[in-house]
Formats: sequence, structure tokens, C-alpha cells
Amino acid sequence: MNVTHARQGRIDQINKYGIILALGITPQKAKEDRHMTLLLDCSGSMGSIISELRRDAEKFVAELDTKTFVSVIVFSGHGRARTIAGPTRCDESGRKMVIQAIQDNVHIMDVTVFSEPLELALKTVQKIANDADNQVTLFTDGCAVPTKWDVKKEQSKAEAAARAIANTGAGFSVIGYGTWYDADFLGRLMAETGHNGLYRHISEVEDFSAAINEIRMTFEKTVRGSVDVAIKPNEGKISRFVRVTPEVAMTEGSHFTSSAFFNGEATLFIETSKEVKTVKIDGRVNGKDFSETVSLKAMTDDDKVSFIRAYAAQATIAGENSTAAEYLEFTGDSGLAEKVGNAYTDRESREAKDVMRRVFTDGKRFIGTGLKPVGPNHSVLNVLRVLIEDKGSVLYIPKGAYKRGGELTVDPAVLQGSGERTLEVLDMISTEDRFNFSLRTTKDVKVLPRDEKGEVIANATPENKKVYRTYNVIRDGNLVLPELDARLSQESFDLLVEAGVIKAGTKYEAAKTYTLNLRDLKLISPAWAKPATLGLVSLMRQEKDLEAAQKALNARKKELVAGGYKPKADEESEFYREQSKKDEARETDTYTATTVELRLMKYEPKAFDASALSWEEANELVKETRRDLSIVRFKIRATTFAMERCKKQASIKWSNPKTTAKGTIEQMADFDGAKLKRAEKTQTFICS
Repeated sequence: MNVTHARQGRIDQINKYGIILALGITPQKAKEDRHMTLLLDCSGSMGSIISELRRDAEKFVAELDTKTFVSVIVFSGHGRARTIAGPTRCDESGRKMVIQAIQDNVHIMDVTVFSEPLELALKTVQKIANDADNQVTLFTDGCAVPTKWDVKKEQSKAEAAARAIANTGAGFSVIGYGTWYDADFLGRLMAETGHNGLYRHISEVEDFSAAINEIRMTFEKTVRGSVDVAIKPNEGKISRFVRVTPEVAMTEGSHFTSSAFFNGEATLFIETSKEVKTVKIDGRVNGKDFSETVSLKAMTDDDKVSFIRAYAAQATIAGENSTAAEYLEFTGDSGLAEKVGNAYTDRESREAKDVMRRVFTDGKRFIGTGLKPVGPNHSVLNVLRVLIEDKGSVLYIPKGAYKRGGELTVDPAVLQGSGERTLEVLDMISTEDRFNFSLRTTKDVKVLPRDEKGEVIANATPENKKVYRTYNVIRDGNLVLPELDARLSQESFDLLVEAGVIKAGTKYEAAKTYTLNLRDLKLISPAWAKPATLGLVSLMRQEKDLEAAQKALNARKKELVAGGYKPKADEESEFYREQSKKDEARETDTYTATTVELRLMKYEPKAFDASALSWEEANELVKETRRDLSIVRFKIRATTFAMERCKKQASIKWSNPKTTAKGTIEQMADFDGAKLKRAEKTQTFICS
């Protein structure tokens, strides 16, 4: 085990002292195969949705790959739990057999008993524990109704079975549906297993498919290990700590035990009684004695925001909604604060808790753990990630360092005045078919006003405005911006010096601008050439769903405007929308490049109903959707780029190439339950 992040400080907003420790685990030898066991509630209360559950369970099995075994257990009252399929490998014949078993056996029975299916799941896991990594997922909509003993004994037996499942090294997850299940009982099941999986709530059965797929993806990204250590600060005491992955969970005291590490790491937000300089970590790791004393650096502002967010999540889960909402206002998560603070009904409360349990894993824009000094993560894209995640970074493009792509355009109203090189980094974006990775920034400019005819008033006083600008760092698979200048936080500076991006021996000064040299880095991590592990198909489906939502939201906005609604002034009025035209005075050149696009075939995106939304609601949602689309598309392109650069590592088996009449080379593949097309062609592009 190694400590990858160790910080301490006082968080004034919530009047606490705290430590943040990120603990990395050395993976034990991974098993070749995975085994997923589904426990499906078939009690009487499931009557209205049993056909939807049956359909979604079939769909889930149909999408599993051949490295996965699956077992399905149905349950209801005493003596009703039985294995209807598995362990069965999900090759073509195996999937068909399991799907047929689901069709034949997932139907309504009687009341609900949990201990018997969990005990049966334990036996199922034990059959294959030495040959595959295991994940057990319980789906239920109800409470325990035993007839052979009382509820307390039934719950105790179920908790013992869940604990025994975890003791085999298996992951354990639950999905609670609706408002009638016993949420406290499901929470205790998760606690008994050390929160080594996900606890998902769904209000509608239509969300089962997304929930079970999220559990699968988390399972695939989780590294198994065995950690049992005490954490002792050099001053004061530890009262409690919050662990945030694979989901948020709190532990009283100072003892950390875990068998599951999401992306190979566990991050702990530890509440202490006073300021601390060092902590001693002492115990057993993967069966061996472990002892290390760690020196702590001061928390950054971002660390403090994360600390507050972790305790806001825990307060939500504990039902302390007013405290959680107050904390979330401190972190700037006003939307979450409103959702949590107004969660009064059972449904609202369960939905808020579900969001906050996953607040540290949802919406992550990047892949992997970020920039490292050596190895596969020593890459240009991870340097750009550092600039984006450093909220205090200011970027400068060195004079003459950037050669534009495409036709050069100008807006005569925009004056190239002082500060024109100052850029605030917003995000990293990519192109659908070209291997372009760019920084999206904002830039301060001075803009001359225009008259009623739209002509620029040359002698008028210019206004201070902002514009969005995008700068290619990688264009068509090649590094085109090898140097950047930037002001950085201390933490980012240290990371970039360690990675050799900033010259060794350079001393840090807060207001100083440093040159970042990208020439000696890989463009992209070869570890990203893993479409199954990174959930490429799932990302491509998300992209289609988000595109459909964006289209519906924009249509709703247009419909309301056409009906006479006049939106209020845009909150982004400080931004100027450029009216650029081709600069005829500048000559352009051309070059050819090979482009590659992956397409998801035969997928019908989820319908999005925006008919009841106001213009403001649709406008806010379309912004969120656009942001999510940018993240998803970046992940798709980064994975595609890595696969193209590291073809030996990629696991998609493409058909023999065929050339279309337009010269596009096309290949097909059945992968991860989907049909994909790879389209490659040579194109000519303009450079200015």
C-alpha cells in the first residue's frame, strides 16, 4: 500500500480540523474471469413491474462479455429461493440459456425473505471463488416478511450471509426500488460488507438497467485487496472519517478496513480534534505487516472543498438534510443543496441520498488517476487535466508558438489589446472523427460597438468583454502546441516539476509564470486502450441519449419563443459573440490526415420529454446536457485514440475492411453487447 495524497488543515467554514489520505493498493493477481450473481425479488408487491424487471434483466445479460459468468437467483418467501441459471459463461449459447431461464422463471410468487437467497448466493459464489472475481447484486422493492421466525432474526440471518459473501472477497451491491423497501436494512447489509459495492435507489423500474450497469462498471474498476490498519495522528484524536469510493460511507473511530479499492485507491476524509503534522498507519495489508509514518502537507482550497463535500454527503445519508444543504452551499453546489434541503418525502429523501452516495464518482470527466512522473500516465492529456483541475491556473500561449488550424477569421470589432494572451482554462474538448484534443478557454478582449446596421463604430470607446477560444494542443494525432506558459497553484507546480514538465530545480512563486514543456511526454496513456474496462459502449449509448435530450430541450426553447415568450437577459452578457469572417489577406495551406470514427449502430436513444419545462428550466438543463456531452465525447475520443495508437492492446476484433464508393474504409464488430462500425478515411484540411 502507498499513500498518494496526504494533506491536513482547518476547514473554517465547518469549524473542523481534518486530514485527507488517499491510499493506493498494489493489486493482487487479477483473475481472468468475472462472475455476477443477480438476486431478483419476485414477491407479490412486484406484480405491476415484473415484466419490466424481466425485460431489463434479459437486456443486462445480453450485454455481458465472454469473460463474465452470470448466475440468477429468484426469491420470495420461505423455500422459494432457487438458482434458475448459472454459473454460466456469457458466450452466445450461454447468454441465450440464461435469458430463456429469466423468461421462464421471473414471475410473481408470494412474500419476502432475504436470508435464504443470500445464503444461496454465498454457496454460488463459493463454487467459483477461486476462478473468478465475484459480484453479488440484490434487487428488492420490499421488506422482510418471514413466517418461520421474527423480522429481527430474519434480518440478522441476512446480514450474516451478506458478511460471509464479502469475506470470500466478493463485491456486494443492492438496488432498492420504490418507497416501500426497508432502506435502513439495506444500509446495514452494505455496512456488513464494508461498502465494497454500490447501494443504488431507483424510483422508476426503467432505471434498473442503468443502475445494474453502473454496478457492473464499478465492479470492473474495483481492485480487490485486504487492508486492516489503524490510523494514529501525532496530535489529538480521530473521531470519525468518511470514505468516498466506490460510494460515500462513514466509519466511527480510527480503524480502516477494506477489501475493495475503486480504481485502485481509497480516499479518506478524516475529522481530527486538532491540527496534525504526521499520521502513523499500522496494521496488515494483503496479509503482511504494514507500518508507515506519513508527513502531511497543508490542504489546498480544492482539498477543503472536497472535505466539505464529503461531509455534506455523509450528512445527507444520515438524514441531516439542513446541515448537508448548508455545507453544499459552501462548496458552490447550489443545485445539490436545493435538492437535499427540499427532500421532504420518502421518494425525495431516497433520491437525494442516492445522488450523494455517488457524488465522488458521478460525472468524472477524466480517465484514470491523472499525471504521474513515469509510466503510462506520463502523458500530454494528463498535463492538460492538471491545468483544468487547478482552479487558480492562468494560461498564456507563447508568442508565435501557436499555428492555427482551419481558415483564419477575424472580427473587426475585436481589438487585440493588452491581456490578449491571458486565458482561463475551462475544459478539454475533442473532435468527433479527428484526433484533435483542445483546451477551451475564456479570453479578455476589448470590443468596439456596432451601429444599427451592424457596422463597427471605429472611433467609439471599446467595451471590456470575454470570448470563448479553443486551442488545439493535439491536432490530427500530432502535438502542435509543445510549450505553454502558466501561473499555477503550489500543488500543480509540484506535480509538473516531478513529471519533468517544469524544469527541475525551479522554485515556486505564486505570481510567477512557468514554461510547460510537453515535448518529452507521450500524447496519451496506452492504459486507455481498454474499451471494455472503460465502458466504451456504455459511453456511446450515453452520448446518444444526451444528444436526444439536447435536441428535445432546444426544441422546447424554440417552441416557447415562437409562442411569444421573451427570455430574460442571458446571464452570460459579459461574453461577446464573435461575428468573424474569413481573412482574405492571409494565405492558407493544406495537408492530408487520416481520420477514424467509431459509430454505435442500431441503438434507439431514450426519449426525453421536455414538454412541461419552462424556458429557464430547459435552458439550465441544456447547459448541463452540453457539459455532460463534452465529458462523454472526450472519454470516447481518448479511448479511441489510445486504441488506434496501441492496436495490439485493444480488444475489439474488427471484420475485414471494406471500401465504400466514397473511399471510406469500414469495419464492423460485435462488442460488449453492441454492434460497432469503424470508419477510416483520408481527408484534406486547411491550415493558416
